[in-house]
Amino acid sequence: MIFTQRLNILMRDKTQTEVAKATGIAQQTLSRYQQGRCLPSVDRLVILCKYFRVSSDYLLGLKDQHGGTT
Repeated sequence: MIFTQRLNILMRDKTQTEVAKATGIAQQTLSRYQQGRCLPSVDRLVILCKYFRVSSDYLLGLKDQHGGTT
C-alpha cells in the first residue's frame, strides 16, 4: 500500500510519540497507519501532510515528489 510505504519513509527519523504529540493523532492510530491496518480520515490526512510538509497527492501515491502541502 503506497500510503503505508510513504508514511513509513517520512517517519523514518521520527518516533510515533513525537508525531503523536505534534499532530494530536494517537500513537496507536499512527501504528495502525504504519502497519497498513487502516487509512486516515481526510482530516487526519491533512494533519499528516501539514506536519510532514508533503502533498496529499504524494502520500496517496498520485505523484512521486512530495513538495508542497495540500
